[in-house]
Amino acid sequence: MILHIVNSDFFCLTDDLSYKKVRHAADQLLAGLKPETDELTLALARYLENSKKKLERHKNKPLRLAIVMNLVHEHNRLRPSSPENPHGENALENKLKQLEWLFAGTAVDYTLIYVSGHCPWGSDAVLDEQIARLGTEKVVHLQMADYEEGKKYTPNCKGGEVIFGMHTAAGNPGYPDLGLFDCFLMTDADMTFDMGQAGFLLDLYHRGEHVITGNRTHPDSILIKNPTRAGTGVLMYRHIQRKLAPLFFIDMNLHDTQCPWKFLSREALKAVTPALDCMDWSIDTDILSSAWQQGYGIRIIPVTAVDSEFESHGKALGHYVRNKTIIEGTMRQVMKYNLPSDRDIAALVRQYLKTEADYKALLESGLPESLKHLPNAAWGVAPEITLEIVENWLSAITQGKKTG
Repeated sequence: MILHIVNSDFFCLTDDLSYKKVRHAADQLLAGLKPETDELTLALARYLENSKKKLERHKNKPLRLAIVMNLVHEHNRLRPSSPENPHGENALENKLKQLEWLFAGTAVDYTLIYVSGHCPWGSDAVLDEQIARLGTEKVVHLQMADYEEGKKYTPNCKGGEVIFGMHTAAGNPGYPDLGLFDCFLMTDADMTFDMGQAGFLLDLYHRGEHVITGNRTHPDSILIKNPTRAGTGVLMYRHIQRKLAPLFFIDMNLHDTQCPWKFLSREALKAVTPALDCMDWSIDTDILSSAWQQGYGIRIIPVTAVDSEFESHGKALGHYVRNKTIIEGTMRQVMKYNLPSDRDIAALVRQYLKTEADYKALLESGLPESLKHLPNAAWGVAPEITLEIVENWLSAITQGKKTG
């Protein structure tokens, strides 16, 4: 059962003690002890305990792991929390500590690769300051503008920077030479995902899996998030997205294509990367679609995720801007990869959702009264969500009419 907590007093991303508390409880579990702690900390600790146990099976197997993140609007989360920076997460230092804890005593060699395009909020300088402060050699900061190949990609956009990082991790000519990596993990630069759970990924890799994605809505996941932070109409947005790409949402039961926890073996990385051309937030679906087209099965796993809301890039720009690029990107990828799709829903998107204002209305206008009782899982599949209801709803909200 998913543990949804809108506001948690037991885990705080801005307090380093929260991470230490979870690791301490995990160490106690690994030692056969019973930690005396709160329910949430214990649940998170059990994930880390199992992650470390799975990695223990392969501790003597040499492996190089590239962990790639784009660097936009991370200027505050990279710094520690302070009165002047209340939502700071000390993100780089905490990621390193989590990875050191997980990989201690193993033959895993990892590199954190941050890809940036001269972030307008100053994230580049902050990252460099943090690298120097920590004196670490485990972090590489790649600025796309420093490389001829980098000019192909849109700077300060998730997709462009992630694709540049993927080409780098794959060791492709023209990109920075960081040596050969055995596998690749795409995640976010914030502290949403505890790096200590990466043991699940490497265990599956050693057992022959090539493409793995996290799913925050998996029945065994722990998700600490305000489910309507993007707006009260987010379920209608999800209905449209799922109808546009039912291969993932319905056939594969993957209701979280945007989960920033995607893992590829070197073989899959080399096969998947050449087709990628999405510069924006729908890069996640581009990666999954390319993997599917190349014939790779997609392994879906549960994750723990503590939402990092206050300093998010999506919030800074407006969630409706991000959601517009995801819907439009999904429609491009449906055509590009010849994916199954609901053509009637696609026609409604083209007719009614044209501007950022339209998407803002979609997210902020609630839901039709007749559908408010439906749970998240029903959107995209429930027969009572008829095409007529969707069209009437979109027509009303984009014309500024009262809905319900």
